Amino acid sequence: MKKALILLVCTSFFSFAAYADNEDMITTDQLPVVSQQFIKKYFPNETVAYAKYDPEFFDSAYEITFKSGNSIEFNKQGEWKDYECKTCIVPDELLPNEISSYIKEKYPDKNIVSIERGKKTYEVKLSNGLELKFNLRGQLLEIDL
Repeated sequence: MKKALILLVCTSFFSFAAYADNEDMITTDQLPVVSQQFIKKYFPNETVAYAKYDPEFFDSAYEITFKSGNSIEFNKQGEWKDYECKTCIVPDELLPNEISSYIKEKYPDKNIVSIERGKKTYEVKLSNGLELKFNLRGQLLEIDL
């Protein structure tokens, strides 16, 4: 009985691990329409190098990598949740006005190189390596040096 239980636990673990690592390469036509429109609006000059669908257990995502090295991640509804910019400046329109204004005022000579939008926060990384965390209303919560 004990061996059967151990075997069941091990089998379940490996099945879950295999499922979690199951990423499918897709074309941009297979992205949700919202994601396609987002890319056309904010990154019209970018060329997609590859796109993949990551069916994570609780939070599936679409990951797009551009030929420039920049990348963006969308949730399963097609809304952006993470953008990493290696060769460009992140568009201000992706952030609430309060956050954009704060960054322009406090760090006028720095660029935003990545944004992560969570359920309750925005995490913004600046070109000097500084990481800022804001709530959804644009109020600064934390600075990570």
